[in-house]
Amino acid sequence: MFFICCILLPHDKETLMSPLFIRLIILLFSTLLPTVTHAADTLEPITVQLKWHHQFQFAGLYAAIEQGYFAENGLDVSLIEGKEGVDPANVVVSGQAQYGIGTSELVVSRARGLPVVVMSAIYQHSPYGVAVLKSSGIEYVNDLVGKNMMVEPQAAEILAYLRLEGVELEKIKQHVHSFDVTSLLSGQVDAMSIYQTDEVFSLRKSGVDFQVFTARSGGIDFYGDVLFTTEKEVNNNPQRAKAFLAAFKKGWNYALNNPQQIAELIHQNYNPNKSLDHILFEAEQSRRFILPDLVEFGYIYEGRWRHIANVYASLGIIEPMVDLNHFIYAPDLPIDYARLLKIIIPTLLITLLISLVVAHLYRLNKRLQEEVDWRKQAQRELQAALKKERNLLAILAHDFRTPIAVITAASQLIRSLFPQESSMGMRETNKILSACQRINNLIDSCLEKNHLEPASIKKNFSKINFNTFLDHWLQENRAMYSQRNIILERAKGSIALRGNSHLLKIAFSNLLDNAVKYSPAHGTITLTTAMDGDQLRFEVKDEGAGIKPEENQLIFEKYYRSPETSNTLGAGIGLYAVKEIIESHGGTICSLPDPGGRFLIALPICSNGLKP
Repeated sequence: MFFICCILLPHDKETLMSPLFIRLIILLFSTLLPTVTHAADTLEPITVQLKWHHQFQFAGLYAAIEQGYFAENGLDVSLIEGKEGVDPANVVVSGQAQYGIGTSELVVSRARGLPVVVMSAIYQHSPYGVAVLKSSGIEYVNDLVGKNMMVEPQAAEILAYLRLEGVELEKIKQHVHSFDVTSLLSGQVDAMSIYQTDEVFSLRKSGVDFQVFTARSGGIDFYGDVLFTTEKEVNNNPQRAKAFLAAFKKGWNYALNNPQQIAELIHQNYNPNKSLDHILFEAEQSRRFILPDLVEFGYIYEGRWRHIANVYASLGIIEPMVDLNHFIYAPDLPIDYARLLKIIIPTLLITLLISLVVAHLYRLNKRLQEEVDWRKQAQRELQAALKKERNLLAILAHDFRTPIAVITAASQLIRSLFPQESSMGMRETNKILSACQRINNLIDSCLEKNHLEPASIKKNFSKINFNTFLDHWLQENRAMYSQRNIILERAKGSIALRGNSHLLKIAFSNLLDNAVKYSPAHGTITLTTAMDGDQLRFEVKDEGAGIKPEENQLIFEKYYRSPETSNTLGAGIGLYAVKEIIESHGGTICSLPDPGGRFLIALPICSNGLKP
């Protein structure tokens, strides 16, 4: 600088003392002085203990070093690569490093007396998981009981997850972690803890089918990697702690915006043994757990740390009511009153607007509440009336069944007295028995509506072998309708349904009863079963007058009777009951256009057939 000044200095006194020249000299010194001062200052050495080998997991640190963010804050940062069995918390507390990268297990370290302080959450969700091969037969996490498993250190959340799922850790054969998926692929172990940002790459590359159980799926949502230090560092070097954290966050933001560049840097300077594709995979997966588009990088919430501590305490890993004072880094920041004012004024205006809206909603709600109270009272009165109706039906059903039972018994006795050749006696007694059965069906139809509520019908469902069900049902009805020509066209193969066989029998019988009632005495009634994808189709077709198109929907309404059937006995309940029963089984029923009567039922079949 002296040489430059000698060249620039004029030789006449008048020019030396001019204001313009003095300003030029001041500008020159002000430009060069920071450079000279900075060169004279020595950067403060800082050591960071990583929790694992060099990879994109620590990309923010590499970016901050490479881009000079630490140096700008007067820090010379060096990194210590993690090793198996080395707990970063112990290294930092011992003074061998000032900062470290750990996991949510830091709250366990704090509970056990280590003065660690968490500063920044790198992963908002933990990438820890448990990997198993699909060929192992392990479908659920509880299947790990009795299996061989590797769980790495600092993965207490995995153990917490297993305990929360009711898995007794004593019944799992735990092995020292090899940190190599070959142990899983070769069958040395049945399961291993992994980082979803890392080992998943190798598992996919192997081409073997696998699945990963995560603590998050079991309701345990912990932070992943966390930057931490000690109370001593925060208290003795507050400015250094602030500067380190600011450069650290800046480095991570750069890494997330330039993943290709940082991945190449890691591959060239830090871990050449890991392929660039593997590092890029880790970069892509890391965004899923960092969530930079949703959450400010490094965000930490005290309530979530208390939840993490409570989970560990509930499982007996630490004592309850852990003191988290000074556990979360909270530097004293100056209050920006101007910014605060910009927040308060809009907040007050929004609060006033919300208050006006709430007052209006309150008045509306009051009127709605009065309407609801009136409707509830009407509903109670309606339920009381329905209860009386059901009680009356039950009484009438009891009174009806007694004489019907007497008539049925007498008819059977009379039929037994006639010789087999007496076709007239047999035919007449069969008519009496058929009429009795029809009345019983009508009573069942009236009463079954009381049991068609969704809450009660489902509990009586069971698996039904439809072919067996159909044979029994048809045998009973052919006995009643021995004079009618009933043809069954059956689909091939076994069919399984899930439902209430008693209700389905009533539905099918009502359709058959209608076909008998409204078709010629010598006409043919055709029953057809067929498979249509995942549905069973059951069709009843007769040679009667059929249903008019305008009545296709009306016939399924309660108590509806067609004017064309006014001279035929009936109460208009049968088809209504059929529709209720079929729909309660997840099926449909409709009347199809045809010269005769034709009804089609569609019911879902069981996907796994007749297997229990």
